[in-house]
Amino acid sequence: MACIITLIGSGAAQAEIDLKRDTIDYHGYIRTGIGMSEGGSQQVVFQAPSTPAKYRLGNENDTYMELAADYRHYFDSSSNKSVQFVARTDTGSSYSDNDFDFEMAEAYVSLDNIVGEDIKVWVGRRFYDRRDIHMNDYFWQKSNEGVQGGAGIEGIHALGGNLKVALLRYNDDNVIFAGTRPTQGSGAVDPLVDKNFGESTTTVLDVRLEGLAIDDNNSLNLMAQIGEWSGVDDYNLGSEMGYTLSAWNDTADLWGGTNTLAISYRQGATALHGRSVASINEHAVDLSNTDSFEIDNNYVNDINDTMSVQWIALYNQESRGVERIDGTSTGDTVTWMSTGVRPIYYLNKNINMALEVGIDHVDDEVNDFEGNLDKVTLALQLTNDLGYYNRPVIRAFVTYASWSNELKGLVAADTDYADKTEGWSTGIQVETWW
Repeated sequence: MACIITLIGSGAAQAEIDLKRDTIDYHGYIRTGIGMSEGGSQQVVFQAPSTPAKYRLGNENDTYMELAADYRHYFDSSSNKSVQFVARTDTGSSYSDNDFDFEMAEAYVSLDNIVGEDIKVWVGRRFYDRRDIHMNDYFWQKSNEGVQGGAGIEGIHALGGNLKVALLRYNDDNVIFAGTRPTQGSGAVDPLVDKNFGESTTTVLDVRLEGLAIDDNNSLNLMAQIGEWSGVDDYNLGSEMGYTLSAWNDTADLWGGTNTLAISYRQGATALHGRSVASINEHAVDLSNTDSFEIDNNYVNDINDTMSVQWIALYNQESRGVERIDGTSTGDTVTWMSTGVRPIYYLNKNINMALEVGIDHVDDEVNDFEGNLDKVTLALQLTNDLGYYNRPVIRAFVTYASWSNELKGLVAADTDYADKTEGWSTGIQVETWW
């Protein structure tokens, strides 16, 4: 940071500064609303157990907000050499909870076009090249969310694509294992309940080559990561390595819409998107024996002035390397398969009807259950223009969900639906980003 400040100061001293070129942009995201479920209770969320995401239309019972500021200063009036400062906070709370704690989700500085044209050098905490599926809010590529700090360079023209290199550090002040602890390399677990294992870190080297043109309509993107978890000496948890290989193809025009098909394999310390080991060990995972494989497909099409649609399909299999200590497991693998569609029919420019149908199937060998959760939402939406991603939108919705008998008590637990296999909710929500 001291070097950056020095460079900025020297640039300001040596060149005439045109403050009129400086820019300040504001970005953000907000969703909030009000809803209810059976018995007049707060709106219930329907999500399949052991899955990281849910179909979100009419199925979010929280207030969530991100606020970001982006200031860019140009060093002179005749070039694109600049320094950029970005800060982003976020906060969230369920409808039944009034506590809002703001966190600094992003805070980084970048120097652009100084090392070379189109090259960015950055340092700090950053949401870095995340990839998601909007309909179920699933980030299949989010290795840099929650990072403690990092540094990187991007915009290097190489092999016909854009080369990006980053070094990321995740830090956990309190690694807490709930229920069981994996004995690394042994395939067994020890019963340690709510123990504080102290501090650990995970360091990840992230290399990406993006935008490789296959033809005029398709581009290939590649990513490789290698990471190391520091371990916790006091509990004989030695360090563990891991790696990730991922590739995704972006299609600019598929039947008039855009499509992304991604394949990823993760192993060891990077098995859960490069996230810190605490996130893994809450589920009892032997890092030396865990891996995951997934395929994701995301298709969006603004067909015409009367119809838009999104369709998704995904397959995710995670082998955790350990089974439950009580001997009730049938294996160490959790498999999640999902498909869903959201067509939107435009009554006019400002009013539309959205229907979302989502099916999640989960086979959790560790906790010995398998079943489906099916969810349907119908929403009347008010917005300012046509387009699937157009925001802001205010929607009134009704949601119905049903799930397998084997998932009873695992879906909408601690609600009136805990001993049932179906449920409903209704409400009004506003969602916007800018």
